Amino acid sequence: MSKKSTVMTEGAIWKEILFFSIPLILGNLFQQLYNTVDSIIVGNWIGSEALAAVGSSGAIINLLVGFCIGASAGAGVVVSQFFGAENREGVRKAVHTTLAIAVAAGAILTVAGVVTTPMILRAMDTPQEVFEQSSQYLQVYFGGIFFSVIYNMSAGILNAVGNSRRS
Repeated sequence: MSKKSTVMTEGAIWKEILFFSIPLILGNLFQQLYNTVDSIIVGNWIGSEALAAVGSSGAIINLLVGFCIGASAGAGVVVSQFFGAENREGVRKAVHTTLAIAVAAGAILTVAGVVTTPMILRAMDTPQEVFEQSSQYLQVYFGGIFFSVIYNMSAGILNAVGNSRRS
């Protein structure tokens, strides 16, 4: 283990958990703040139809964010097991595999999402009045999902080795 990694199994566990969780809590708070500010800006400066378009995409976006967070937590479990066992080769392979999966999943989600957005919105019975704006908003979101997947997987790797501050 490197000198910069945190060993959470030694010392006062409540302190280690507290200091590890504060950056995670702040990250979640900023994500929610982003969504709130997004709604405020769209509602006040673009209009109520645009706000409805953003709102109609909310379930899909929450699903995507949940997928990214869940996948990164799962990958983090594998990395942390190797890290805890001080198996450097296992950590290296797990990190490389995780990042390769992130790149592939990000690319697939981006292309599939942009292409299938109209079908998804029709399946969700999106009102016709906001369909076009919802489609544009969701396609832009899918256009950037690649970077969200990469970020979340990288953050999961860092969290797995006890570094919640850097992500």
